[in-house]
Amino acid sequence: MNKLLGVVLATILVLLVSVVPVSAETVNGINATSRLAGQDHYQTSVAIAEAYNHNGDCGNVILASGDSFPDALSASILSKKMNAPILLVGSTVNASSDTFNYLYTHASQQRGNVYIVGGTGVIGPDFETKLASMGYSNIKRLGGTDRYDTNMLLVNEVNVTQGTPVFIASGENFPDALSISSFSGSKQYPTLLVGVDYLPDKTKGYLLNEKPSAVYIAGGTSVVSQDIENQINALVPGATVTRLAGDDRFGTNAAVINEFSSTPDTIYLANGDDFPNVLAGSALAAKTGNPIILVDNQLSTLPSAAEAYLNELNDSGIQANSIALGGTDVVSDDLIQQFENAFYADRKIPFLPLDYKNVDNIQVTGNANKIYSEKYIMQIVKIINGIKSYESIDIPVYHSTPAPNLSLMITTKENKYIMIYEDYDLKDKISDGHTSYIINHSAIEQIFSNYVLDN
Repeated sequence: MNKLLGVVLATILVLLVSVVPVSAETVNGINATSRLAGQDHYQTSVAIAEAYNHNGDCGNVILASGDSFPDALSASILSKKMNAPILLVGSTVNASSDTFNYLYTHASQQRGNVYIVGGTGVIGPDFETKLASMGYSNIKRLGGTDRYDTNMLLVNEVNVTQGTPVFIASGENFPDALSISSFSGSKQYPTLLVGVDYLPDKTKGYLLNEKPSAVYIAGGTSVVSQDIENQINALVPGATVTRLAGDDRFGTNAAVINEFSSTPDTIYLANGDDFPNVLAGSALAAKTGNPIILVDNQLSTLPSAAEAYLNELNDSGIQANSIALGGTDVVSDDLIQQFENAFYADRKIPFLPLDYKNVDNIQVTGNANKIYSEKYIMQIVKIINGIKSYESIDIPVYHSTPAPNLSLMITTKENKYIMIYEDYDLKDKISDGHTSYIINHSAIEQIFSNYVLDN
């Protein structure tokens, strides 16, 4: 009875503190920026975990300190391998109520693995006792003598194959390690932490034994010195060593995402001076290998390197959803607006707008020989030119795919044509025969409504 009461109370508490992501408006067929946020970074980590598991049961889980960054900087690789969200905790169970409330209400019947990242000085010994009382039997603490030792325990737990590329990042600060975290997780490339002039013996041994084929150093020589790079070159002479660095943490962040994320489907925004939200968010971003863009919440503008990256995506026609990690106190609405201005600017379908006077013929499925009036043509063209919501896709010409329920072909006086499809392979689509675009269903409904077809 007491256990049942505890679960009920925990459920009530979660309902009171959990944050549902803000609903997003649609911009060009994709969702404008939404938020995963709580009243503090512990609640934000719970909101991120809910998104990670689609608010379903949680099997495996990683517990990391919300007060101290070093131990869990490289945890995204374990998160991806074990399909485990990263939840932030305080130094004691009593200081970690949000996380335990989440576990009470989301734990699967078959309790999975719980990884505690860090020693008992950071996350106290009472955690094992509490977790065991909740039915968890597979509890593993990854805590070494220092941050570098803990890092190697994490890396060895994942146990990648020999020759797997690695990342090198500073263990003395968090931005560079967190910039690479989503790619470390998704690619299963371990992150090895170093000091500015310190290469730990166990890290040296790992490089010698595992012989990575490529080494990516995140950050400039002020955070990972040239001497460290020279030592790495000597340890793994057959590896390609690449330094990804900018003038500051934001420049390095952009260098990393330019290297590894040219076609993202989701972009995460996080505060470059606030590690907890990025740490929790790294697990979510690692699921699909999407980038985390670091921003400076003290400014009302995006870092110039980040803006350049977004402009390049925009120019390439890349479309992605965007999610801010944390509330307005860590990622302001002004910065989100700046992001959307840079990323969603000047989107349009290249072969629109049409000039109705340039339309030579319109054919609709089942009415191939029907002649349509100028008024009808003007109405159709007006609807097409009003399309604002769409998504670029790479499916070429329609001929190789089964016929749609309805199609409409517009032929121009230059003998060019535009095809519009209803329920085309379960997607509404407009195409010039070379490039195709999925468009919003309301536009299709207007075009193929009985009123339009009967005129």
